Amino acid sequence: MQTPSAYRQLAQAFEDETAAVQSLERVEIEPVRLLPDRVYIHDPASLVIFRISDSEGHALSDFDLLLTGLDDSPDLLPEGFLRDRQRNSRMRGTLSFLFNAALMTGCHALADPRNPGRDLRSAQPGIDRLGLRLRPRPADGFVYYRNTEIRADPKLLRQAIRPNETTLIDIRLRRCVDREVLALEPAANGRRSFKHVKPGGEELD
Repeated sequence: MQTPSAYRQLAQAFEDETAAVQSLERVEIEPVRLLPDRVYIHDPASLVIFRISDSEGHALSDFDLLLTGLDDSPDLLPEGFLRDRQRNSRMRGTLSFLFNAALMTGCHALADPRNPGRDLRSAQPGIDRLGLRLRPRPADGFVYYRNTEIRADPKLLRQAIRPNETTLIDIRLRRCVDREVLALEPAANGRRSFKHVKPGGEELD
């Protein structure tokens, strides 16, 4: 492309063509002899990749990530909203979620091409906000992490769930270090075992 304007025009042309193709292929009917037709609805998808690391730049491998919707509840997300999820086998702190963008953000009813007066699927309301809860491990000890929550918010939904696009979300947690890791105390005869030292519950600054 010679100019930014030409690039934007080309990008818009691609976007319009994609929308036209997806509209034509949204509903797929597969006739089956002696049985009801098989019906497939091809909604647009949105890929969201979460990359979890700590303040030292190390990837976290042991954690739970819970998505939330209305009232910050994980139980109020649309039925069928998640098509697939995968964890990177080499980078264990990376999770990929493939969302059904239409069910997440809402969509109109889909008419049955065999019978225009009948709907294959009613209108879907979607949700108006998205949040998450992150429960990293270890949660205690000499080095640990605190639970983190991003309250469900319309802005996060708009930024993360974008049809036919991929969104990368980097989350960096503060690594908490107990003060007992660097405690200096006098020892009898110049020697002392630290085998039975317990975390003191106070963080290093």
